[in-house]
Amino acid sequence: MLLKLFPIPLLFILTFSISVESRCTRSCTALASYYVPPESNLTFISELFNSTLAPSSTLNFDSILSYNKQVANKDSVEIGTRLNVPFPCDCINGSLPAHEFGYRVRSHDTYDKIATEYYSNLTTVNWLLPFNTYPPTNIPDTGTVRVVVNCSCGDATISKDYGLFITYPLRPGENLSYVLTQANLSSDLSGLVQRYNPGVNFSSGAGLVFIPGRDANGNFPPIQSSTGDLTFRAFDLPCMLLLWNFGWSYCWDIYSSHSGIAVAGNWCIYWIFPKEEGKGRNIVLDRLPGFISSSWKCFWK
Repeated sequence: MLLKLFPIPLLFILTFSISVESRCTRSCTALASYYVPPESNLTFISELFNSTLAPSSTLNFDSILSYNKQVANKDSVEIGTRLNVPFPCDCINGSLPAHEFGYRVRSHDTYDKIATEYYSNLTTVNWLLPFNTYPPTNIPDTGTVRVVVNCSCGDATISKDYGLFITYPLRPGENLSYVLTQANLSSDLSGLVQRYNPGVNFSSGAGLVFIPGRDANGNFPPIQSSTGDLTFRAFDLPCMLLLWNFGWSYCWDIYSSHSGIAVAGNWCIYWIFPKEEGKGRNIVLDRLPGFISSSWKCFWK
């Protein structure tokens, strides 16, 4: 039976919320561009980057090899080449996009040796010191050093098409063109890569940059939404309940994010008319310039 109500010309509902978030709001998969040092093999690399995405092993290196199809023989990796090693990009202390590896100390190890030789500059001494209690001049012959490697889950304000990123340590003699080649990226993406790394000199020979990476299938996975993303949808329920029985709806979603500060809001305006049998139309328009992501949905039932 059709529910009959008196027409209401206009009902205006406004819901608005502001939330200030830290730098990282979600976790994701990341890749470490590992420059293979002398006397290294997949067993050693697997031990260095032991994680849920690439468990340490002496035999099974499939999780690493799936991102490195160029490796023909798992028993021999070429020195001086780069391997993309998957690892979880977490939010350390709720603010730092990075992952903490546990390095098993060997005799005569130093923080500099661990950072520059073993981890091929994916971390630095200055990154190791705050996370460890061992004095720099007195690291024991046994124990574990906490190795923190920075990472990125992408930036939706730049592009939502890239959600997997390579943590890439620059080396002497490299430049932007060389880095793009190493990452199997077209030169057309040079401007995009620079936007992800503002102010970085790609010819400096040192430091980390973040480069869009390909997954195990050779594709660029987009940014995945998560509970950390500020997309407040609680008001969709009253929107849908009203649309169930009544007519026009105009909903405007706004999402903006910059430098860790995110603003999200919704405006829903309803023109409510009695529902009539046999009439239905659904028009969806989706595009507004700038940082505003919006959706206009017009229903006449």
